[in-house]
Amino acid sequence: MQNSDKLKNDKNNIDLIVNYLTVQMICGACGTRIRYGDYECPHCGRDLEDEMVNWACGLLNLLYMC
Repeated sequence: MQNSDKLKNDKNNIDLIVNYLTVQMICGACGTRIRYGDYECPHCGRDLEDEMVNWACGLLNLLYMC
């Protein structure tokens, strides 16, 4: 891959990542919307690791499709 192609691909991936940051995480127990940086639900206290992993998997799937 030439440098210009790599830069275009990197720019595309960066755009995808920035846009994916708008995808909301929701607590699976109570439905509360989760903000970036929360490790447990501010409403019910549930650990959010599963939701974070699912969110990250969605981002990886999006990147692999491109």
